[in-house]
Amino acid sequence: MRGALVLETLGLDSLSERVYRAMLGHPTEGIAELAKRLGISEPELREAMDHLSALALVRCKDGQEEGFRTVSPEVAMELLLARKQAELAAQQQRLEVSRAAAAQLIAECSILGDPRGSEESERVMGAGAIRERLAQLGAAAEEEVLNFAPGGCPH
Repeated sequence: MRGALVLETLGLDSLSERVYRAMLGHPTEGIAELAKRLGISEPELREAMDHLSALALVRCKDGQEEGFRTVSPEVAMELLLARKQAELAAQQQRLEVSRAAAAQLIAECSILGDPRGSEESERVMGAGAIRERLAQLGAAAEEEVLNFAPGGCPH
């Protein structure tokens, strides 16, 4: 059932949805009647109603200790959608914080250079160190050493 899967995504499991629908269709029935109608035990029904209550889809009847009333489907779906949207916004915020931390780590590592070195690139800082490294590469070269020196070769 496609609708049930969507409602599960919004936090409404299939049993709670069945209970909610039964309560909408039979608002005067009590716990025993609803449990019998749904073919579930009273503890299962109460657990589903607790879940519905936590989602604010079921409320105690005004001025009564016993009895529940459902909020309208329009209000219920708006509540579920708003809750999920808030969760997604919070998750997006955490993702942005993680992205910023990752960017900072990458930036710090690129400034410091990779102490392990790399076959593809190497960072050498300072004119003296550059001259020394070029001399080492030239001495070890089998064919040629090429370098790119913006602003000219360091002296």
